[in-house]
Amino acid sequence: MATEGLRKTVSLDTNWKSTKGRTPFRIGTDEPTTYRALPAGCLFAVGSAATTCFLLFLNGSLVMAVLMAADGFRFEWLRDRRVSQFLLFALPLVLVVIEWKAIDYVRTRFRRPPYAE
Repeated sequence: MATEGLRKTVSLDTNWKSTKGRTPFRIGTDEPTTYRALPAGCLFAVGSAATTCFLLFLNGSLVMAVLMAADGFRFEWLRDRRVSQFLLFALPLVLVVIEWKAIDYVRTRFRRPPYAE
């Protein structure tokens, strides 16, 4: 039949509900799914959120210290409350994006290349 190849790649078998409602096959493969990756994915998401919060805290402290130090140089535009609040909000976010890009760059530099199959 024409759908035989589709059955093989998408697992359109009628016996697919053998695991009590959970899909036993990933779409596009004939491999059974493993639910061991779920805790690792959740741990990675929580770790990323915690790292981002920590970096935001450090960056906010750094920007606040720079703004307080710059107040001694008597920049008139920095004395405006709106400008200082904007800088205190925006600069830590920009720094977090730059830091995550640097972390990604370093991670890709030390990762081994995949083996050719």
